[in-house]
Amino acid sequence: MNKSWLLAELAGLCLLIGWFFLRPVPLPNRMLDTAVSLILSEANEAITPERFAQEGVQATMLDVRARKEYDISHLPGAIHVGEQGEYLPDSLQFEDYILVYCSIGKRSEKLMKVLQSRGFQRVRNLYGGIFAWAESGLPMESEGPSEAHVLHGYSPFWARLTTYPSVYLESN
Repeated sequence: MNKSWLLAELAGLCLLIGWFFLRPVPLPNRMLDTAVSLILSEANEAITPERFAQEGVQATMLDVRARKEYDISHLPGAIHVGEQGEYLPDSLQFEDYILVYCSIGKRSEKLMKVLQSRGFQRVRNLYGGIFAWAESGLPMESEGPSEAHVLHGYSPFWARLTTYPSVYLESN
């Protein structure tokens, strides 16, 4: 076995481990942050929940998840638009500040790109989605009579990315 090849492989592994453990974490949950940073292609156009809350901007919040996910919990005042944006409100204006979100940010990133291609320029994706929102301690609502205290985990696999209490409902 070539010694220089082995050294290069070890150096690469050390860099990857260092990146994972030593980089600044914009989300409170390192495992969720790592998954989000690997999955999103437009992470630079996303905004963390904390930054969004600090900005205090009035935004139209669009929930890009399935209805069953939205019913369990959603951001206060959010509008359910469906996974493909099929229920977009006609009242959206090109100058509106729009925040799109899903569980971790991938589905909403797709809708963000669609909206931008239609001329909406003030569209931001919520980095880490509702998972990061909940873990940041920000308020949520549910379709029930009380405040939401649980997330829909999208699937058993993705639910493992959050430390916030979550459920997964298989039926549509």
